[in-house]
Amino acid sequence: MRLILNKKHAPAQTQQAQAAMKSIVNMEPDFIVIGSGPAGCAVASRLSEDPRQQVLLLEAGPGQRKGVLGSNAALASLVYGLKSSAYNWGFNSLPDPGLNGRISYNPLGRGLGGGTSLNMLMYMRGNPLDYDGWAASGNPGWGWSDVLPYFKRSEDNQTFNTPDDPYHGQGGPVWVEELRTDNPWHATLRQACQEAGWPYNPDLNGATQDGFRPTQVMMKGGERHHAGQAYILPHLGTRPNLQLQCDSPVTRILFEGRRAVGVEVVQGGARRQIRARKEVVVSAGGLLSAKLLQLSGVGDGAVLQRLGIPTVAHLPAVGQHLQDHVDVILGHHIPGDPHLGGISPTGARSLWRAMRRWRQERRGMCTTNFAEVTGFMRLAPDAPMPEIQYEFVVVLAMDHGRKVYAKHGLSTHVLLLHPKAGAACKLPARAGRMRPPSTFATFRTPMTWPPWSLVCAACCRCTTHPL
Repeated sequence: MRLILNKKHAPAQTQQAQAAMKSIVNMEPDFIVIGSGPAGCAVASRLSEDPRQQVLLLEAGPGQRKGVLGSNAALASLVYGLKSSAYNWGFNSLPDPGLNGRISYNPLGRGLGGGTSLNMLMYMRGNPLDYDGWAASGNPGWGWSDVLPYFKRSEDNQTFNTPDDPYHGQGGPVWVEELRTDNPWHATLRQACQEAGWPYNPDLNGATQDGFRPTQVMMKGGERHHAGQAYILPHLGTRPNLQLQCDSPVTRILFEGRRAVGVEVVQGGARRQIRARKEVVVSAGGLLSAKLLQLSGVGDGAVLQRLGIPTVAHLPAVGQHLQDHVDVILGHHIPGDPHLGGISPTGARSLWRAMRRWRQERRGMCTTNFAEVTGFMRLAPDAPMPEIQYEFVVVLAMDHGRKVYAKHGLSTHVLLLHPKAGAACKLPARAGRMRPPSTFATFRTPMTWPPWSLVCAACCRCTTHPL
């Protein structure tokens, strides 16, 4: 496999690299995979296990970051997660009428690894009933019993590592380990949660999801271990049938009739077309996959016609029914605590010591994913599955960390897992624009409100217990 970057993210090209670039442009792979996030990396890696299949993985953003921002998860999230950049699409929604016109900020990973290159790295599969619901809705192969073997195959869990574990796997590409922060707040939060009546759950990806525990993360030895590191980078130089090309945004899918036969891609400022002998796999994330399909003529025919895009397939649901959880943050001021992030002389000294320890041991506060303890709860005993996830974040911050206060504290994130509202990803009036606006309809239905008020009250009970 050859990694080829454009000039602004790579040193001057040698004749060999230029020849490799030319070979990609002229090649006709069996499979073209669009997007190198978790889905794209896994698909490209698995397809290329067969040496007879030529696989080309295209990524709009840059390749692997170098230095401390490539390995330290906390610093990378702070630097790249707060605004749009080469590594973050940083989309803003349209004003949400259900939130009094508020505009939501949506960080979205750009570059090798996709969202796993800048997110909180929490290893969380979801509830089995979610998958069974997909299967019951007419999606065979998506039930929990269908997908669990693939979760186990992908995983190399350092805690649940017995060969006969019914829920976890060993030896897979996705390294999963415990946080290495050694933060005494884990014990404090455990006591508070148990006093509030919430059970401790040693495995949130196991037999039941109810309860809480310190977060398991997709880190390896205290460093970020994103999907590209798990599935793609280990095969550099060993799989000649797998090629990765970064800084190559796909502008549209090429069709012959209703069959996808290739892509149009921008490389070095020039548009090129690459054909696929077998399939084109769209794995650019929920928003950008919907945008790309619409730009390619797959979507609501009436909308596409108004934008001057020829319709390939009239599928009005493309770009509709986007689901996202609603998140309320409860902030708690805890003065001068050196084990919680904060802007103060104490915080500066703690950061200096933590960075030195991270460089020496890959342990301590600089291995944080911020959401260090998490859990799930049901609002009623007879509920089929938890409706709420809660996360304890070891810094007092709001709005994806874009609002940080000059004080130490803790943030409790309260997430409504199954909101009764959806969103849409729509093309702008000028179809070539890179940023598709998304419209959310938070609290569109009255039935969303009662559980939300109940759960905020429940989480407040946890933080009001004296320790």
